Amino acid sequence: MGRSRSASSSSSLSSSSSKWRFFNPAYYLKRPKRLVFLFIGFVIASLLFWDRQTLVREHEDEVSKLNEEVNQLKSMVRSLFITLTFDLIFTIILIS
Repeated sequence: MGRSRSASSSSSLSSSSSKWRFFNPAYYLKRPKRLVFLFIGFVIASLLFWDRQTLVREHEDEVSKLNEEVNQLKSMVRSLFITLTFDLIFTIILIS
């Protein structure tokens, strides 16, 4: 009975340690191909994240510029409406 317990505990330890072996730097020093793939994967992930952040920043700038343009156009429409209203009122007064 004592043997089966120690065997099961050692197998659970080895399965537990096998899950964590990827976090041990010595694991990758013994496997240079995996270290290279890990490094390349990290670089690609960093570039993708950086590119995404750049796109988001550019999009926010574009939205800000478009909002400013919309505000300018609204102001122009208001001033045009006021001008046309005064012209219409003035014309009605002159005709009367």
